Amino acid sequence: MQDYLEVKISDLIDENSAEYKSLLDVNKRMNMQDVNMRLLNTRGTPNKEEKIGRYMKFKLSPFDILHFDHIELVTTSGGAFYNGNIIQENAGGFGNHGFVRNNFSFYKALQKRFFIPANKAEFKQVIKILISIFTGKEQKRLKSNEAKILWHSPNWDCFSHFSFEEFPRLVATLKALYNKKQVIAMGGGNQELITYDIDFDKLVIIAAIRNSWQFEQYIYPALLSLTQEHNKNCPFAIKKENIICVNNARMPQKMVVDVNNVFIPTQVKCNKKYLVDAMEHLRSFYYDDNFSDGCERIYISRAKSAKRFLVNEDEFRDFLESKYGFKTLYMEDVSFKDKINYLSRAKVILSIDGTSIMNYGYMKSGGKAISLRPANMAEYPIDYLFGIEFLPIICQIRDVKNTDHMDGDIGTWWASNLYADIEYVEEKLKAYGIERI
Repeated sequence: MQDYLEVKISDLIDENSAEYKSLLDVNKRMNMQDVNMRLLNTRGTPNKEEKIGRYMKFKLSPFDILHFDHIELVTTSGGAFYNGNIIQENAGGFGNHGFVRNNFSFYKALQKRFFIPANKAEFKQVIKILISIFTGKEQKRLKSNEAKILWHSPNWDCFSHFSFEEFPRLVATLKALYNKKQVIAMGGGNQELITYDIDFDKLVIIAAIRNSWQFEQYIYPALLSLTQEHNKNCPFAIKKENIICVNNARMPQKMVVDVNNVFIPTQVKCNKKYLVDAMEHLRSFYYDDNFSDGCERIYISRAKSAKRFLVNEDEFRDFLESKYGFKTLYMEDVSFKDKINYLSRAKVILSIDGTSIMNYGYMKSGGKAISLRPANMAEYPIDYLFGIEFLPIICQIRDVKNTDHMDGDIGTWWASNLYADIEYVEEKLKAYGIERI
């Protein structure tokens, strides 16, 4: 059965407004057509162009699990390679993955010279390789014949990618293997469907870099919901000791490691069935009936972020709190469990567009997500999957920064700061049905 991403722009957004024009601007990078043809190109075949308007329907690639007898894994960035070629299904559907490819090529070139360094950069890498000989115990387990799921991808360190790409496909993979779904075996040049009988007491999850703040703040807490020790009601849970991290943020070790008997799930990007299921899994595990600190209106501040924050933050925060009753949260200071409990109770969240506003995925259906954004903001329209009404407000760019990020120029939206015109914001809040307290 064919799955689709269906996008419906809220009727509260006037077609003559700057906000509507921003959402449907076909000239900006990562516009709605780019979402259709590039973001959703997770299996190598781009979609055909679709009509862009208030209602859109984009074709989604099917979810499958690929099995490899052997791959090479770039530990520093999560790129997986088979016979020297990147496995696109692990890396995401767009971009040339230049950062991952360069890391792989750097290591392989060094390997061909028997790890004799020719410059300072190579000398540093050789030191890491020597360290890994004595400290890379987890890396050695990857060569075993135990069944493994590769969950370490190039997008592991972004909360929105984690929430709406990486964690949902891990849950989907565990469920599929538990239910003995047929898997595409990639060995020998002949792809065939095989059913594997997995011992979940021995099943390994290859996770992201340990000791990173992302791992501590949300990756590991989410993984705990999939362990037998912490979630006895989860039939497809694994043992906590079988969460294997291939690297260490404090001392990155050997750059490329061999992995045997590994399952790689394809993307479930923008697929309602898998994304909603993953969010419900986390909510059922972490929701606390006795949580008493909730608020119906939440402002998620980026004041502690290094980029894309409000230059008039203090004035704007005072305006929201005093006149509209918003509670301000700094997600850097909120535990993963509390995050889920705050957002599950919120009816309105407001933040700067990007990862912060995409916390709406943890809200219950029927809420509103009000997004402060520059006119050229990239699109990632998945609010509709969760039954959330996405309502943008255009802000002026300040401290302009044009960013070259891994795979090329992504524009000024990614790192530039914003100025929120309070009079204009209040006009939009009224249009979006948000009344003063």
